[in-house]
Amino acid sequence: MPRSAERLGQEPARGNRLPPELAPPIGSYMWMGGSGRTYTCRVHTLRGCPMFPRAIAILVRRDGEDRRRIMAVLSCEHVSSSLNRAEVRRLGARIGANEVHLVASRTSRVARAGICDDLSATWGSPVPSSLTHH
Repeated sequence: MPRSAERLGQEPARGNRLPPELAPPIGSYMWMGGSGRTYTCRVHTLRGCPMFPRAIAILVRRDGEDRRRIMAVLSCEHVSSSLNRAEVRRLGARIGANEVHLVASRTSRVARAGICDDLSATWGSPVPSSLTHH
């Protein structure tokens, strides 16, 4: 009986792959804000960004030498998870990001804005730090 491609460490057949948005995170990463507080993120490719509830999205450009540069820090405030993802993908593509680092936050809008300000104080954010929609 032949072994499956997965057991041999080979790529599965194209028809067996999950759509990018259903793929698990590609890892985790920790950013430090200006306050010294650290924020642990789930890392996704821009294309593989899943739908997500209100959260902080850090749009990152990772280069070939594994260096990361924050392009934007966003407080995603849509009630709809699909709209949060759409906004992040659109903006990320526009500014050249290739990763989305998501900080899950069950806090208030004001607290999420504070996290954005903390990260932006250290890393900068060349675009507005909030996608606020009701």
